[in-house]
Amino acid sequence: MENLYAIPEIAKAKFSDQEIDMLLDAYKALDTDGSGKVSRTELVSLTVNDAEAESISKILKELDLDGDGELSFGEFILLILNQQDEHSAEGSSSLLSNAGKEVVEKVSGSNVKHSYKVEERECFARVINQSLAEDEHCKDILPVDPDTEEIFKAVDNGIIFCKLVNIAVEGTIDERVLNIKDDLNIFQIKENLSLAISSIAGIGLKVIGIDAELIMKHSENLILGLLWQLIRVILVKDINLKHVPELARLLDEENDEELADLLKLPPQEILIRWINYHLKNAGSDRKVEKIGKPMEDSIVYATLLHQLDSSCIDPKAVEEESDLKKRAKMVLDASTKFGISPLISPTDIVQGNPKLNTVFVADIFNHKHGLEELTQEEYEAAALLDDDIEGSREERAYRMWANSLGIEDLYVNNLYEEAKDGLLLLKVMDRVQPGIVNWKLVEKKAGTNRIKRQINCQRAIETARDMKLKVVGIDSHNIVEGNKKLILAIVWQVVRVHYLQLIGTDSETDLVKWANSLVKEESQVKSLRDKSIKSGKFLIEICAGIEPRAINWDIVTDGETKEDRESNAKYAISIARKLGAIIFCIWDDIVKVNHKMILVFVCALKDVASKSKKGKEEEKKDEE
Repeated sequence: MENLYAIPEIAKAKFSDQEIDMLLDAYKALDTDGSGKVSRTELVSLTVNDAEAESISKILKELDLDGDGELSFGEFILLILNQQDEHSAEGSSSLLSNAGKEVVEKVSGSNVKHSYKVEERECFARVINQSLAEDEHCKDILPVDPDTEEIFKAVDNGIIFCKLVNIAVEGTIDERVLNIKDDLNIFQIKENLSLAISSIAGIGLKVIGIDAELIMKHSENLILGLLWQLIRVILVKDINLKHVPELARLLDEENDEELADLLKLPPQEILIRWINYHLKNAGSDRKVEKIGKPMEDSIVYATLLHQLDSSCIDPKAVEEESDLKKRAKMVLDASTKFGISPLISPTDIVQGNPKLNTVFVADIFNHKHGLEELTQEEYEAAALLDDDIEGSREERAYRMWANSLGIEDLYVNNLYEEAKDGLLLLKVMDRVQPGIVNWKLVEKKAGTNRIKRQINCQRAIETARDMKLKVVGIDSHNIVEGNKKLILAIVWQVVRVHYLQLIGTDSETDLVKWANSLVKEESQVKSLRDKSIKSGKFLIEICAGIEPRAINWDIVTDGETKEDRESNAKYAISIARKLGAIIFCIWDDIVKVNHKMILVFVCALKDVASKSKKGKEEEKKDEE
């Protein structure tokens, strides 16, 4: 059914990623029978008058490209575009709102229409208020009124974004670099926003096409898209074996699943499995395939909450209530008794918004998961396996890098496991060097089929050779079997090509020469393996060479002690991101002079310097 959700090229030009996500949600809501296509009956049932129904029927005949009497997702998008072209915005909006999506449509200065869901704006405002309620730097900004568009003004100086990044991944931003005074000027605001955007990319989220100007102009759909990515990470960051070893109880033992298989699952899939675990234990015949629409009648929620705390709700009473909104209110009231402050409304449950229902489910899980405690032996097995994954700094960095590339349908949770089918490697290679992969020879649905995986992995090896990468001694079966060392070796070389492409050189010697030209003579290095880099000053001085105003020298030390080196390294990373550099290292990489991460760091700074120089030259031309 995957091909039914193919996106027409014209739609990519007309709609943002956020809007396409919204349209897909609406399309799935219209598909009431779950067939994967929308019939004329389903479509017309949501129109508001006979004239509109007749118009829809007429357009349906024109756009039913395959003549099956139904609309695929691509055909549905063409329907929306057709309505817009005929200046019948009311018809378009009624389809979406009647599908359970309250939408605000905007027209930008360039006459490009975009839209966002009001219920998401409201929920995200509540999440921000709850998450940052005690933050000293946000006391003059918060609380944000969920019922207004205040949220867009509240985030436009970058402070809230930066704070959310640090909640999502602790320590990502050294807050000493934040501009937090009351009367920030444009330069300081842009610094904060650049820091936020680069840091969001640095933790593996997608920021392609988003810059400080768009946030300052209150581009609502883009702002909500960024906020959702951060909120999702915040909600699910502890849903892993390291923080909740009891997740091992969710193993599918009937299919001989192992802990390594559980680690492959994204947090949202783990939440679905967790819900079904409790439904099964409750003797329910329900089974949830996705969070959102299947939970609109509140029965799943009532059963789940009763399993976790039988005193907070009676599932039978919920089932006896015929009004779905009243049922949903009963569930939210029960969640308050359960000990959480619900961030969504009864309407959000009834409408089945997947994002907002994910917020609610994660909130319940984080408060109490209700999984049986492990034995000591089980606990040690889970902790050992999780530490094996979490312990690889390189795996984390390369995973974040891959996620930041903005590749459609790619989000890496476990680099080693997900590289086994060859597709991950092929996708990142093709992004770094477009056209390098012959997709006709690739098994796009390899699944667990070893032969198909082997074909893809062999294709990845051959593509690596085409990119002039060193793959001597690496065979396709090494990748299929998840050889960590060899997978990292290939991915690192792709990362290196990517960053050297940014600066237009393949010579590390030239890079060192450029960096030395920006620092004091006593701080210059012989190579990017130079042990003196551990003090952090070399990198800070490069940043100062690009933008002197970005550095507060009062907090920079000579790096003579371990504590001073750590402080400088953290400061260097955040200053680089403040300038717009997208990097994935942690402070320990600098202190230990991890050559690979230092190379990426300096490449990213050179790319920033080049863009800054080009920008200034263009400004000068405009003035002349």
